[in-house]
Amino acid sequence: MPRLAALAVAAALVAACSGGGDDSPPAAVVRVFAASSLAGPFEDLGTRFAQQHDDVRVDFTFSASDVLVDQVGRGRAAAVLATANPASMADAVQDGLARGSRVFARNHLAIVVPDGNPAGIAGFSDLRSADVTLAMCSEERTCGTLARAALDKAGVSRDGDITRQTSSAVLDVVARGEADAGIVFATTADNDDGEDVDVVLTLDGSDPDLEAVYEIALLSTAIARDEAQAWVEFVLGDEGQAILAEHGFARP
Repeated sequence: MPRLAALAVAAALVAACSGGGDDSPPAAVVRVFAASSLAGPFEDLGTRFAQQHDDVRVDFTFSASDVLVDQVGRGRAAAVLATANPASMADAVQDGLARGSRVFARNHLAIVVPDGNPAGIAGFSDLRSADVTLAMCSEERTCGTLARAALDKAGVSRDGDITRQTSSAVLDVVARGEADAGIVFATTADNDDGEDVDVVLTLDGSDPDLEAVYEIALLSTAIARDEAQAWVEFVLGDEGQAILAEHGFARP
């Protein structure tokens, strides 16, 4: 027993001297609220940022931009807000929740179809047919608002037969063959690893009314403010912009 006790004391001393080893908590946690369409690139950005700041951890909450602004307004703790539309960020700034917002990326729309394009969809004009089942985001979401604007500009008077809350969810509907076509963010289509969806049209971004504009800002109640500002600058910097471009996002 005395020998066991001595070993236990020695182990405790080693642990105390080592400061907890690899399991020691980070010096700071940066909580980022970001639009759902940013999940892929932001997770990659978070990994790269952590490699350069080993005492900082970035935690993400992804949801619709307006939902995130509402959550911040209700007091949910976060340090950085990244939205997919100017209106949501404007609300956050007007309410004193965010400050100094900057545009960091843009996104466009694409029409996707099931593999092989069984309905023969080539563009927006083919979506006029009542025989075509169309999937799109709900119109209160940015991807849905832009899809509606694109349909209107193309002279197509119809609603989505199937609506979902995110661009990724719309893509899944099309991949399963439940819709003949879907309108999604181009980045969602570009980053699809499967072979169940084909892209038949991608808007070129020449019409500013049909693009998502992403803005980022530090929140007024941010904890770990210096680290949060470092994250914002990382997203805006060359390395961050290169990662966003790899995921199909256009530069500001």
